[in-house]
Amino acid sequence: MVYTAPIFAPLLNRLFLKKTEPLSVWVGIGLGFVGVVFVLRPGADVLQVHALIGLMSGLLFAIRLVINASLCGTESKEVITFYSLGVGWLIGLGVLALTGLHVANWEHNLFPPQEWLRPWVVYPGVMLAVAALGVLCMLQAWFTSAAYEHASVGQAGPFRYVGVVFAALLDWLCWGQVPDLYSVLGFVFITVGGIWVITHEGKK
Repeated sequence: MVYTAPIFAPLLNRLFLKKTEPLSVWVGIGLGFVGVVFVLRPGADVLQVHALIGLMSGLLFAIRLVINASLCGTESKEVITFYSLGVGWLIGLGVLALTGLHVANWEHNLFPPQEWLRPWVVYPGVMLAVAALGVLCMLQAWFTSAAYEHASVGQAGPFRYVGVVFAALLDWLCWGQVPDLYSVLGFVFITVGGIWVITHEGKK
């Protein structure tokens, strides 16, 4: 459900900023989303509460993308990256400091098993992983801002699905989970969706 963001973003862009996308962009978004469905293959639990939470995550992420794109004409990539990540970091740090993080049901955790992980207890493995995650998030935000200098929210949308392809490939390389036929078919749809947007740029 998180991958509904590329669908929500052009709709929000139309609703609040009165910007429309050509049919070719929607075709690319649709092809990419079909590819994601083939890779992830959601089951009956798609209507469960946690799926609705994922849907809300996709909507909120889409709002962030629209705001990000609207700022690209007036602010630099560095400013957008700093504030978009900095504010979220401060809020997240405050929540974590107050509540801790429940880890009782985590599998293969990087720290000694315990019921609560407190932010003031430092585990080297966790700190290294968090630092790497922070750098990757920063780069992702910067490249997103860079993309919106050259493409609209809708045009960039199908390429967000490429993350599913990379995730599956990393799963294969790191943990030996070989993609099945449905996953490969999904990769094809995602790739075709991206190529479609590029080759039909500017066409109605």
